Amino acid sequence: MMIICTGCGHANGEQDAFCGSCGGFLEWDGEAVTTTHDDHSVRVAARVAPAADDEPVDAPDVGRAPEVELERPAPVRPDPVDLGPADVYCGACGAGNATGRSFCRRCGAELADAVASVRPPWWRRAWHAVQDRFGRRRTYAAGERPQGWSGAGGSTEGGRSRRRWRPRLPTRLSLGRMALPLALLSLVGFGIAPVRAMVTEKAFGAYHEVRGVVAPRFVPVSASGATATSAQDGHAAAAAIDQNTLTWWAEGAVGRGRGARLVVRFDRPVDLDRMTVHNGAAEAAYPFQPRVRGLRVTLRGPDGAVGESRLVLADRRGLQELEVSGSGVTTVTLRVLSTYAGQKGTAASLAEVGFFSKQ
Repeated sequence: MMIICTGCGHANGEQDAFCGSCGGFLEWDGEAVTTTHDDHSVRVAARVAPAADDEPVDAPDVGRAPEVELERPAPVRPDPVDLGPADVYCGACGAGNATGRSFCRRCGAELADAVASVRPPWWRRAWHAVQDRFGRRRTYAAGERPQGWSGAGGSTEGGRSRRRWRPRLPTRLSLGRMALPLALLSLVGFGIAPVRAMVTEKAFGAYHEVRGVVAPRFVPVSASGATATSAQDGHAAAAAIDQNTLTWWAEGAVGRGRGARLVVRFDRPVDLDRMTVHNGAAEAAYPFQPRVRGLRVTLRGPDGAVGESRLVLADRRGLQELEVSGSGVTTVTLRVLSTYAGQKGTAASLAEVGFFSKQ
C-alpha cells in the first residue's frame, strides 16, 4: 500500500508522514492506495466530479450564511521506527530518507541541509560482521536477557533461579602445607641465581659494545711524563703534555726537525683509542716556527709494540683528532717525518698532545 499526495500526486510510502515532493501532511492531504499482487491494479476511492453535460446554471447572487468552521485535528506524527537503510538523514529529527526526497518523511522538514550517509570503509564493515557473527554486537529486546545474566536474584532458567559459581578462598593458611612449596621455590631460586647473573653480565656487555660502536664516549688519559731527543731552552718536552696550549715543545737539533722524537710515558698500562694534537707553536710564534706534517706514532706496552700508525697533520691552529688503537700501552713515541716550513725559525714544534680511552 502507498499514500498518494492529493496536492502534487507524489507517491509516498506507507510509513511516510509527510510528502517527499511538496512536504504536505499526508494525514490531511494523503489518499491511501492499495496495490494487488495479481495484476498490480490500483483501486482508488471514487471521486465525485461534475459531468460534462451538467453545465452550471447561473444562480442569482443571494447571500449565504457562513458554514460552521470545523476544528482540524492536530497532526499526529508517527512513532520513531526503524526506516531501514537510508541515503540521507534529516538534520531536524535524524530520520533516514531515500535519495530524491525534498522533505523529511517523518517531520516534514526540508532536506536541503540533510547529512548524507557515508559508507564505512571495508575493514570497519568486516569488523562489524565479525562482531555480529560472534554475538558481540547483539541487541536485545525489552525483557530479553543474555544467557548467564544475573541480577539481584541471579539468572533464571525455566523459572528456576541458578546460582553463579564463585571461587572460595581459604580463610586460613596452614604453614605445614606451605612448607614444601616454599622449599621448592627456594631451590629453584638458588638454581636461577647463577643463570640470572650470567645473563645480566652478557646483556650489559653486549649493550656496552653496541654503545661503544654507535655512540662512543672518550675519557682523557693523563700522562706521567715526557722526554725528547732535543729541545730548545724554555720549550722542554714536558710542555707538550701540560694541558696548556700557550706553551709548546720545540726540538733543538740542526735542521727543521725531521727525525726528532717525543716519548710520552704512562704510570700504568692503559687502552688508547684517540689522540689529539695542537700543531706548531702558540699564538704569535706559530707562523715563524716549522709545524709538524708527517708523524709516526708507535704504541708500546710491557711486551713491546702494540700498535703503530702514520698520520698527517694539517697546517692550522686548533685541535686535531687522530685515531689510534692499542691495549696495555705504557709509552707512546711520536717521530717527526716531515714538517711545514716556517718563516724564519727551524725548530719543529708541538703545542699540546692528548690521549683518550673509549668507554
